[in-house]
Amino acid sequence: MVKYNNCVSSSVEVVSGVPEGSVIGPTSFVSFIIDLPDVVLSKLYMFVDDTKMYSEVGTISDHQQLQSDVDNLVTWSTTWNLLFNPLKCKVMTLGHANCTSDCNYTMNL
Repeated sequence: MVKYNNCVSSSVEVVSGVPEGSVIGPTSFVSFIIDLPDVVLSKLYMFVDDTKMYSEVGTISDHQQLQSDVDNLVTWSTTWNLLFNPLKCKVMTLGHANCTSDCNYTMNL
C-alpha cells in the first residue's frame, strides 16, 4: 500500500519481486540476485536491475559456452520469478570477425 499525505491506497499482496519505493526494497532485491554470478562462467556486470554478461568468443566452443550461460540465466530468472525482458536484451560484438560471425544467441523465456 502507498501513503501520501493523508491518502492511503488499497493494499495488494506482493506475490513476487521487490516492491518499488520501499526502504527495504533495494536490500531485498540484492538478496534475490546475489547468487546470479554463480550460475554462469561468463563475467557479469550488475547495477541495480541491469545485468550485462560478457565473454571472449573466439571459437565455437566459446560460443556454445556463452549460449549455455544465457540458458542458465533464463533458468535462474524463471526459478526466482524475476524474468528478463527479451526486448531489452541485446548482443554486441566487439573486435575481429572470426568463427563468431555466424553465431546467434537465443533467449527462450
